[in-house]
Amino acid sequence: MKLAEALITRKEMYRKLNLLAERIQKNIIIQEGDEPVEDPNALMPELETLSQAITELVQRINATNASTRLENGMTIAQALAKRDELIRLAGFFRSFADMGREGQVERYSKSEIKRVCTIDVAATEHKADALAKEARELDMAIQALNWQVEL
Repeated sequence: MKLAEALITRKEMYRKLNLLAERIQKNIIIQEGDEPVEDPNALMPELETLSQAITELVQRINATNASTRLENGMTIAQALAKRDELIRLAGFFRSFADMGREGQVERYSKSEIKRVCTIDVAATEHKADALAKEARELDMAIQALNWQVEL
């Protein structure tokens, strides 16, 4: 199985786990005299089995991510952490630029206190765009490798 397939499988397994938990929760408390639609006690072992299978798959994915390297020499695990950092920073710089733009509101009269922006909004937007681009490029490299690597 390719790493990308394992990631898709993991996502589907988590979806099923959450649905199973919801089914259990909906049948825990019922009106006296009624029968539950499903027996929550019978579903709980199924939930535990699925949870264990997810754990085993995640461990295999993590091991693959820790041992597989991109062309730039970073492991997939390192690249994922770097991508997350770039996305986080791009979001911060984008919000800084938005705040700077909002701070440049016209005054209604000369008696109002003048507010000034303390950052270069255009440069900050450019920085956010550059970080977002770097994150996208790194993500594309990760995604491409995911379809080449065996789990």
